[in-house]
Amino acid sequence: MKKISYRKRIASLAFGLFGAVFLVFACVYHNKTEDFSNIITIQSGEDKFTQSEIASIRQDTASAETFTAWTEQKNQTVRATINERSSNADILLLCGDSHSVLPWGKNLPESDTEGCILGASLAEQLFGGTEVEGQQILYNGRELTVRGIVKEPQNIMLCQSAANDETASGTQTGSNGNQQTGSSENNQQEICYDKISLLYTDKSKAINRTAAEFISRYGLDGQILHYEYKRNLSWFTDLIPGKWSDFSGWKENLKTLQSDEKILKQCEKSTVESLYLEWIWKRNNCFLMCLVMAELL
Repeated sequence: MKKISYRKRIASLAFGLFGAVFLVFACVYHNKTEDFSNIITIQSGEDKFTQSEIASIRQDTASAETFTAWTEQKNQTVRATINERSSNADILLLCGDSHSVLPWGKNLPESDTEGCILGASLAEQLFGGTEVEGQQILYNGRELTVRGIVKEPQNIMLCQSAANDETASGTQTGSNGNQQTGSSENNQQEICYDKISLLYTDKSKAINRTAAEFISRYGLDGQILHYEYKRNLSWFTDLIPGKWSDFSGWKENLKTLQSDEKILKQCEKSTVESLYLEWIWKRNNCFLMCLVMAELL
C-alpha cells in the first residue's frame, strides 16, 4: 500500500510539473499573440488596392485611423553589397508604418523609403550575424539600409514600396559607384496592395466596427479578416443578436460568421499571418495539455 501511495504521489507530482510547464508555454504564446490584438486586416476583393486609392485616403484629414497598405512577394532574391552574398526571402512591401503589420521590433516609418527591416535568419545568411544595422541590401534595383532586426519571422524583409520613393524610378548610384536602374515594379505599372492593416486605437468602438466603417467610408472592395475569432471568443458576441428572442437575427449572424470563416480559410496567408496562427495553435494546444495534466492529477 505504501508503494502504491508513493507511486501515486510521484505520478501526481510529475503531472503537476508537466501541467505547470504547459501553462507557462501557453502564457508565453498568448502574450505573443497580444501584439496583434490592436490590428485588424482588410483583404482586397478581385481588384487590389491601388496606390492612388491609398494616396487619396491619406489626404483625407478626417481619417483618424493609422493604417498600412501592404503586399507580400515570396521567394525574392536579396543581396548584401558588402560581400555579394545573396539569399531568397519573403518581402513585405509597405505603404505606411511597419508596426501596423509587424507590431514588434523597430518601426519602419512610411517616410523611410531607403530603409528595411530584416529577419534574424536572413541577416545571418547575408552577413553572418545579426549586428548589421547600417549595412546595405540590394533588392529589385534598390539599395536599402538595414534599420533593424526581428527574431520572427526569421526569413523576411520589410521595406516601403518603391512607389513611396520619388527617386526609385530614376537612376541610382550603388555603394560600389555603379549606376542602377530603378525598380521595375515602379517603372512598369502602378503598385497594388492586397491588404490594409488598421492599427486600432479607438477603444470606444468595436474593432470590427472600425474596419467596417473604414471600408464603407472609402468605398473599398475589401473584406475583414477576422483573425480575432481564432484568438478569443469574440465570435460568440458577434453571433448574439440585439434580442435573444430574435431567431432570424441568430440565423443571419450565423451565416455571416460562416462566411467570415470561409474568407479567412481561403485567403492567402502572409508569413506574418501564418506565424500568428501558429502561435494561436500552440497556445491552444498548451492550454489543452494543461487541462489534461490537471485531469490526471
